[in-house]
Amino acid sequence: MHEGLVVKKCKNYIVVSTDLGEILKLKMKNGVEIGSHIAFFDDDIIYSKKKNSIFIRSIAACLLLLIAISIILFPKNKIYAIISIDSNDSIELSVDKNSIVIEVGILDKTSDSADNSELVGLTLKEALLKTIEHKSNKSKTVTNLLISQTITNKEYNHTLNKDALINIIEKKSNIKNMNVYFLNTDPSDLKYARKNNISAGKYKVIKIMQIDINNHEAKQSTSNLLNKLKNIKKPPVQPVIKNSYSKSINHNRNVIRELIEKKKYDMNKRIQQQMDKINKNIEIQKQKLKELIDKTIENNNKIIQDSIKKTNEQIKNNIENYTKNIDKDINKEIENNVNTMNKNISTTNSDTNKKIQDNINTMNKDISAMNKDINKKVQDNISTINKDISTMNENINKKAQDNINTMNKDISTMNENINKKIQDNINTMNKNINANN
Repeated sequence: MHEGLVVKKCKNYIVVSTDLGEILKLKMKNGVEIGSHIAFFDDDIIYSKKKNSIFIRSIAACLLLLIAISIILFPKNKIYAIISIDSNDSIELSVDKNSIVIEVGILDKTSDSADNSELVGLTLKEALLKTIEHKSNKSKTVTNLLISQTITNKEYNHTLNKDALINIIEKKSNIKNMNVYFLNTDPSDLKYARKNNISAGKYKVIKIMQIDINNHEAKQSTSNLLNKLKNIKKPPVQPVIKNSYSKSINHNRNVIRELIEKKKYDMNKRIQQQMDKINKNIEIQKQKLKELIDKTIENNNKIIQDSIKKTNEQIKNNIENYTKNIDKDINKEIENNVNTMNKNISTTNSDTNKKIQDNINTMNKDISAMNKDINKKVQDNISTINKDISTMNENINKKAQDNINTMNKDISTMNENINKKIQDNINTMNKNINANN
């Protein structure tokens, strides 16, 4: 394949200056204008029989002048890929290394064909969108559109594929009545397509359908050929975008996907809000429960302290009363004995000092024995009182421990109920999420 600059356009041929400085006469190509940079094959070249004529030499001089001016004013852009768009007519977009459209060619021009000169200078993506949207607006019925790609330079890094094409088209939600197909073609397809003045994409469809290129069936529009291709069982070419009345199915899928994602986001947001609310309520309940426990423990401690205080006061009063009664009885008995002794002394003078002494000794012994009995009795009472106090303390501590155990059980039960209620709420919300999905 060669490239060159169109320097002259005649009725049946064009004149091209190649990259090597050659001046060649080529077969006429539709959509080519003076100044266009085109790609062509050896079969496109017409060798003039009058190579040495003055006319040809003058043309060559003019062409050299034009080439020099074009080099200065218009830096040459090399063609890296050719993308054809076929429906009822065919458009070829030649792009440079940066995927900028540098040339537009029209094949099979119809009344619906647009002025595509404005596509030059656009990115391939912009040019595709503009062309497809124009064809979609002009189409009143479902039309088949074929986009094909021929890489003419291996250094081209912006190759199209089905996913990239879907991504480009789906962004235009107003594209309607359009089944879009995609094919990769090679330079040999482009060569034979140029020989028959058709696009490489249409040529490849004809080759896939095994139709003779000279057959009248091959002269049909690409859209009609694709309609016939659809009737084949397991067709080798499938549309990447299918018509869906007012919008493409993939666009609707994207909208539905966005709605689902938004619904999920809203649902997750509501769940999070509910969880935050539940956690807040749990924290409040925990705080209240803690305050209740602290208050209960404080009240119980106060009751225990009051009980201990009352018990100690009662013990102290009992000891004082018992001690008073004992002292009173002892003093009364002593006084009675002294009175009796005085009476005996006064009534009987015959008693000797011995008897008095015996009586005194007996009385002292009795007093000593009484004191021992009294001390023993007091000690027994004190032991009994201490045992009673110890028993009362054990009962009080046991009762306090029982109250604390009961409160711990109640707290555990409340926590289990709260956790169960939280789990039930989470399960219910998960069911709602699944139901919504």
